[in-house]
Amino acid sequence: MVVHLERDPTRGTDTPAQISTARGGSAANVAVAVSAAGGVGRFLGSVGADPAGDVLLANLQQRGVEQSIVRVGTTGTIVVLVDSTGERSFLTDRGASTQLASIPTGALADVDLLHVPAYSFVEGPLAETSERVIGAAVDAGIPISISTSSVAALRHYGRERFLGLLGAIRPAYVIANHAEYSYLMQGHPWIREAEATVITNSGRAAVVRRADGTEVRATPAAIDVTDTTGAGDAFAGGFLVARLRGQGDEDALHSGHALAAQTLNQAGAELG
Repeated sequence: MVVHLERDPTRGTDTPAQISTARGGSAANVAVAVSAAGGVGRFLGSVGADPAGDVLLANLQQRGVEQSIVRVGTTGTIVVLVDSTGERSFLTDRGASTQLASIPTGALADVDLLHVPAYSFVEGPLAETSERVIGAAVDAGIPISISTSSVAALRHYGRERFLGLLGAIRPAYVIANHAEYSYLMQGHPWIREAEATVITNSGRAAVVRRADGTEVRATPAAIDVTDTTGAGDAFAGGFLVARLRGQGDEDALHSGHALAAQTLNQAGAELG
């Protein structure tokens, strides 16, 4: 549920707003972005066994996303409050999203890269299952990318604990926005637990910092921002597909920026 506010809510009375509904969920957003970038995205997760879940899965199918899912419980809902600058704040009821307790058969078949949002490590059966999926991917020689999701999620999980998790996984990529990266690093120049760290910074240059200290930057084109929801997920999909196709870091950053731009000018995480 995306709520566009012209001013802060007034406590105890009405505040005018524009309200719309859209598909969300970080992992699903990345899978859609991968498909939009010309790759094949597969969503692995738990979806509510209800009509809302049916709608969400139909949306993924329409966008060419393969599905490896468990149906249980009630579909999760998030209320996204968007201010006049396009910045968003989340009110989250994750519902079925945290209830993935088993790995569906064939979930990792023919997979070239496994992408996991940090949200997946925070709570519920999903947290343990995510670590088991990653372990299976590592055993199969499948590279891993991790997005850091949000500062709130990282604080809840624990900074040192999360860095320890990255050290155990040794992901090919960690993808973070500037605030998340700053919270994790606290003055360090790059995340040494990953082969490469990708740092986005709103409308400013995004950076790829590799473990050997080399660095590549690319600045996005100027765009009028309606809503930043899902932009990081879209960026991740565009960047990762480009890298899997053998493109260099700079070209991959531009691919990420181009796909992120398609969601910045509309409500929610949908791509234009």
